[in-house]
Amino acid sequence: MNKTSEILKIDIDDSGIQSEGQQFDTKISKAMENSEDLAEYVSKLEEAEVSIEDSFFRG
Repeated sequence: MNKTSEILKIDIDDSGIQSEGQQFDTKISKAMENSEDLAEYVSKLEEAEVSIEDSFFRG
């Protein structure tokens, strides 16, 4: 959002989005604490994301 604000030269109030994002992160963290399967699934997704990013940036 900050980059968009800079490019468009307008102020964007993203406090609501930041708050919602933090609440979402908290809910996901609690859900992962209660479910080993979910925690494992999220870990695999994160590993796949890193792998894709590595492939993309290496060319």
